[in-house]
Amino acid sequence: MSYSIEQATESDREHILGFWWSLQSQGLLPFGGPSEDWWFHCSDSLGQLIASSRAVVLVARLGDEPVGTLSGHVYEKPGVEKSLVAVFYSLWVEPEHRGQGLATRLLQILTERLQAMGAQTAQVGWGASDDCASSWWQSKGFAPYEVIASRSMEP
Repeated sequence: MSYSIEQATESDREHILGFWWSLQSQGLLPFGGPSEDWWFHCSDSLGQLIASSRAVVLVARLGDEPVGTLSGHVYEKPGVEKSLVAVFYSLWVEPEHRGQGLATRLLQILTERLQAMGAQTAQVGWGASDDCASSWWQSKGFAPYEVIASRSMEP
């Protein structure tokens, strides 16, 4: 199969939101899961990412059909030597297209584009109980460096 990977456009919004929905439905949701305005909030955020000069939203296609995505942006983290940090998030490849090296290609292209924007280091997060994501990201050279935990404040 021949996949293409390119910068997402507004016409990809619904597909990418569908991928993001699949992602959020896979893990533990410490903040109680999506609210009624989840789709609106994410759609607005995605539109801002697509339009930003400091972000990249990639979409992988098989022919005209979107089958995967990966996003990232660059921000400045004050007080550290390598202050231009790339953040990777929302990696998704449709289950029937996994095992083809598509996620690795998405990561490689995103890395190159964010490096061209000046990124000096990169970070990514994944769910603590997601052994598959943990194994995959660590195989790409990412190592956990802090733990973020949450709990409900309701009685």
